[in-house]
Order: sequence, then structure tokens, then C-alpha cells
Amino acid sequence: MITLFAGNNTCNPILFPVTSALIHTSTGIRVTLWGSPVMLIEGRLAMNAADLRAKSPDELKTELETLKKEAFNLRFQQATGQLENTARMKVVRRDAARVKTILNEVASNAAAEKTAAPAEGEA
Repeated sequence: MITLFAGNNTCNPILFPVTSALIHTSTGIRVTLWGSPVMLIEGRLAMNAADLRAKSPDELKTELETLKKEAFNLRFQQATGQLENTARMKVVRRDAARVKTILNEVASNAAAEKTAAPAEGEA
């Protein structure tokens, strides 16, 4: 299922069932989809866990910092009544949670490898 937003109306998504597709945006970005849900907001794809796993921990921390700043700005806009796309708050919050989850996975994998390495050396 692909979620696309019609025109400037970001409150009413259009859902398309897709097993694989190629999306060409006006910027020339090509994306191959394989049955996973995708959300296009303001011409940008929502984050994908597989793409995040390919990044280094430093890149993930930078991405998390960027998302936290964006969440702060969105909260500030909402408080002053200037927020136009309220759905963006949900996407940013979930993207930040996704990045935190990947960071925790990387940390737990590193800790597991660290504890497994001395046990193998002793045997």
C-alpha cells in the first residue's frame, strides 16, 4: 500500500496497493517499492528502517538531532498558530522513534559482540 497526498491537501492521503513500483518525482529521485508502506510528505519520503540501518551511528545521531530540532520548530509553530501541516508532527515524532530504535539495536549488537568475543577467546 502506498500513501500519497493529493496536491497541497496533506490531510487526505490517497492509498494505492502496490507490490513493486517506480516513482519519479520532479527532482528526479527514483524509488523502488516492494510492498512496503511509504508516505510522501512535502515531496520527501518518510524514513525507512532499512535505509537507517545502512547509516553509521554518527550519521544516525546527526539525523536524530535534526529531527528533534524540527519537532521543536513544529511545536513552536503550533503554539503560535502558524502550523499548516499538522500531520508532519506525527511523521517527525515517528521518524525520531525509528532512529532511536536503530541506535539501540546497534548498541545492543555491539555489546553482544563485545561479551561474545572474550568467551570465544577463552575456550
